[in-house]
Amino acid sequence: MNGIVKSFTTARGFGFIQPLVGRPDETDNVYFHISACRFGAAPPVGAEVRFKIVRGSGGRTQAADVEALEIPLLRSRARVCSNSGQDPAESRA
Repeated sequence: MNGIVKSFTTARGFGFIQPLVGRPDETDNVYFHISACRFGAAPPVGAEVRFKIVRGSGGRTQAADVEALEIPLLRSRARVCSNSGQDPAESRA
């Protein structure tokens, strides 16, 4: 299943993903913990992720195997560079 990271609290190590399937309603957000993130790092807010839905120890629905598919900042920079053939910082000079 795919979704968008809606929030992440670094100090507490958890956040929420809004699935791309179903109603875009806040009650549909899925909890995830940093320990469920592949490669040991949480994707940034706004990143598209792939994840599985599992039942946690308390019986609540949560995400597992969270993996970033696309990070918004990198995507926009790559698009600018590929269109112009030069670094965006150089075009401002």
